[in-house]
Amino acid sequence: MTIYEAVEGLCGYAVENGLIDELDRIYCRNQILELMGLTSYDQALEVTRDHFKCLSVLVEDAFKRGIIESDKPPYSDLFESRVMNVFMPKPSQVIKEFKSSLAMSPEKATEYFYDLSKKSHYIRLDRTSKNLLWQVETDFGLIDITVNLSKPEKDPKAIAAALNKVENNYPKCLLCKENEGYSGHVNHPGRQNHRIVPLSLNKESWYFQYSPYAYFNEHSILLKSQHENMTITHDTFTRLMDFLDTFPHYFIGSNADLPLVGGSLLTHDHYQAGRYEFAMECAETLETFDIEGVEVSHMKWPLTVLRLRDLDRKKLEAVACKIFDAWKDYSDEAYRIVSFTSQRHNTVTPIARKKNGYYELDLVLRNNRCDDESPTGIFHPHTDVHAVKKENIGLIEVMGLAVLPSRLVGEMDNISKALMKEESLSGDLEKFSHLFEGVKAQATFEETLSDVKSIIGKTFVKGLVDAGVFKLDENGYKGLKKFIESI
Repeated sequence: MTIYEAVEGLCGYAVENGLIDELDRIYCRNQILELMGLTSYDQALEVTRDHFKCLSVLVEDAFKRGIIESDKPPYSDLFESRVMNVFMPKPSQVIKEFKSSLAMSPEKATEYFYDLSKKSHYIRLDRTSKNLLWQVETDFGLIDITVNLSKPEKDPKAIAAALNKVENNYPKCLLCKENEGYSGHVNHPGRQNHRIVPLSLNKESWYFQYSPYAYFNEHSILLKSQHENMTITHDTFTRLMDFLDTFPHYFIGSNADLPLVGGSLLTHDHYQAGRYEFAMECAETLETFDIEGVEVSHMKWPLTVLRLRDLDRKKLEAVACKIFDAWKDYSDEAYRIVSFTSQRHNTVTPIARKKNGYYELDLVLRNNRCDDESPTGIFHPHTDVHAVKKENIGLIEVMGLAVLPSRLVGEMDNISKALMKEESLSGDLEKFSHLFEGVKAQATFEETLSDVKSIIGKTFVKGLVDAGVFKLDENGYKGLKKFIESI
């Protein structure tokens, strides 16, 4: 495919997918030629409308002619964002279309915006389609396990360049509204083809966008207009309910606001939402309590989950505040729960949804304290799980979707090969030895790999159990009841 065929194919893709009108073709063609450093054009036919292939040809040619420094990330990604921005509507047009669709139905609004985010190459479908995804049967139902490959590894040139890059504070982080249209650099992804739409939550200014890494269906992010630290307060519950009133077909949740039990980005207040049924949503009820007329259920889930359910959101919010306030100050050293030392340790991970007209709010009790016995976290995946998962158990994983490191792709293959050869796990694989002690190979490599994936998945669930403040046994039930009675 020639460079001109790639340009024409990309324009054809944009027309076919409604990004531009046929009347815009010549203008957009010339914009791309300018990005490619070309002032001439050889008439070309569309040999393909596969925009992944077209972009690949443009990147390769731009690298060969010195337009970009490398044909690998982040340079290739930065260039692709610049190219795709040629076909993007202005932010005001996106907002206008979103609001017009929202007036018809919430589903139409999110469908429009999600579709745009995919077609514009902001959500990298070429990478998300490569993610490994499987399920494992557990005592808590089918748990989703994924090894996410959406975030590319950096080119060595970019790593070296980053050392000499003068840091600035614009945008202050990856979630700031100032990312919209930002050109990016070796330490910051290009966001020219990125769009956000404004929303009001709790009478405050927030923005709605989709995640470029798409950990689950319609994975979206709500970000605060101001760059402020993550924090769980009474206002959090009001914001979640406000969102559900506008988008009842989505769930919404927040990472906890403390290190170790929070997400990977605590410096900008944000929530995550989407259209996906996580395993936690389908959890069984163990016991139900009545708190001020609101149904509060203890769920059968590895972490400690209290599910509030009511038709009246104001009643539900009031009880949520009551439980949250009680938990923030709650200590019970018999269960190793200490709310304060030199800092606060108790918080919650809240998740909200609407079902059959009822508001549901899951409050997951969290504690981030460490001690000499558990230096990596008392209620955190313990060391016997670290070969699979030692990072924070954030919102997505709390709900039952494991996001595991990309290294596991090769490691699971190598473990399977070692089992097939009846070899011991050594070298980089030695950290898995205790997990696969006594495990035998199956008849085929594929069957053995399936068993390996199952053990990896169950090990992740073991990490979730470690993170539960009240365990699912008789002693744990007593501890939770004691907390409920304190309310």
